[in-house]
Amino acid sequence: PIKGVVPDPLDAPPGCPFNPRCPHVMEICTREMPPLREVAPNHEAACWLYA
Repeated sequence: PIKGVVPDPLDAPPGCPFNPRCPHVMEICTREMPPLREVAPNHEAACWLYA
């Protein structure tokens, strides 16, 4: 699990909603929502690490 407090969905941060709590956050994460990509059969992720 990702540590920290889940952001308010009505006041989500710009970019990826996990960026304030993610240990792998990159600058692009704070600006743009990552695309949804298949990372394994029947498993998708929206993360710039896998985009």
